[in-house]
Amino acid sequence: MEIQPIITSLPDGATIYVFGSFLKNKQPHDIDVLITYDSRICAPARAHSAVAEAVHKLGRDVFLPVHLTLLTLEEEQGTQFKRENGCISLEEAMVVRESLLKADDAESKRADQPKPV
Repeated sequence: MEIQPIITSLPDGATIYVFGSFLKNKQPHDIDVLITYDSRICAPARAHSAVAEAVHKLGRDVFLPVHLTLLTLEEEQGTQFKRENGCISLEEAMVVRESLLKADDAESKRADQPKPV
């Protein structure tokens, strides 16, 4: 998956993070995403529409519905959402996801091997 177009479609001062089952389960039902943004650059009233393209691209690329949490930088700092929910950057999440799928594939291949008698 090419993540650079997703990142570059975010407004200036915005960052995208991933958390939840996408990082832990081989077949998640959705991808949980936190986008933080600078309210001095992007007014809260237009924040959702400003990130819509990035959210659409991500959902299309991972073939999953996106569950979006959208917070200003101040809101995130006040709630410690990233820390409390184990959020990691989109770049890191793709590495974690790839490792999860490779480990599962390797385990499946071992299970398919004939057992010694």
